[in-house]
Amino acid sequence: MDPDLNLNTTLGWARANCEPDDKKIIEEILEDKLLLLYEKMVNATGDTYYPPLQQKLEKAFEIAEGNYEIN
Repeated sequence: MDPDLNLNTTLGWARANCEPDDKKIIEEILEDKLLLLYEKMVNATGDTYYPPLQQKLEKAFEIAEGNYEIN
């Protein structure tokens, strides 16, 4: 990806269509944005449950416990 290009695109598209060398950078940006959205939601609502983050945490826990089955 040319860093001098100024293109507007979604992170989802960039994640699906990026070059292999850029995959880690896109994943880090996506993770940062997810955590910022979670923080904004908690500050706005006081509710600490955020489904996408909850699913990611559950999957990480299942993998760590050895209970995750790849379908």
